[in-house]
Amino acid sequence: PKSEAGAWGEEIAARHLRSLGMRLIGRNLDAPEAELDVVALDGDDLVVVEVKTGWFPQVPTQDHAETHRHIDQGITQ
Repeated sequence: PKSEAGAWGEEIAARHLRSLGMRLIGRNLDAPEAELDVVALDGDDLVVVEVKTGWFPQVPTQDHAETHRHIDQGITQ
């Protein structure tokens, strides 16, 4: 089950994408290798967002984020 903090982070991300003029087309979608947290269209471009929500005592670096295998192969094929 999704944590309350995770759901909150996804909502903030979705609102931000909408504020940039993107059209949301899905949330929490199952893909063969992962769950897609937020999916949107920016004009003709497909935007897939992995949301990481956390509280850090300092600005997080890339090392703080979980590494995910790229799923663009499945999307573009």
